[in-house]
Amino acid sequence: MKIIALFLIIAIGSSTHAMPVSTCTEDCNLVNVLVGMEKFSGLVASVKAAGLVDTLLGEGPFTVFAPSDHVFKKLPIATLISAASNKEALKTLLLRHVIPGQKIMAGEIPSGTTTLPTAAPGESITIINEKGSVKLMTSGGSATVVSTDIEATNGVIHIINGLL
Repeated sequence: MKIIALFLIIAIGSSTHAMPVSTCTEDCNLVNVLVGMEKFSGLVASVKAAGLVDTLLGEGPFTVFAPSDHVFKKLPIATLISAASNKEALKTLLLRHVIPGQKIMAGEIPSGTTTLPTAAPGESITIINEKGSVKLMTSGGSATVVSTDIEATNGVIHIINGLL
């Protein structure tokens, strides 16, 4: 697990703040779209460490709220090491970012407050859409959607500025 934590730290530390663009050209499922984006090395490494690659390769559809490397850079190193050494906690944290069974495009988010179940057992996400600004809240944290509607064959990715 220390190797995974070290990889996470190196992957996150080497990125910049520009918004990602996917280089995926074929079989553009959620995993391949994230891998093809320059700013998601920390998220991709975390998904691999948590054993969630097969989940995100699934048929879906899924709505994924993806924190960029900028979010991971703000975390203390001790937090990254702790997350990498506790696979179940990391898995739960990441699954709070996934809404299974739905591909929710930005224009489909109703005004006001909506609560939906996440892929983390017993966890839900509250989506607050006020005047075009979308905020998310879970038991683990809150974030704002900063970029939307990155489509994949089995879902959609929205970029967020925090961990849920």
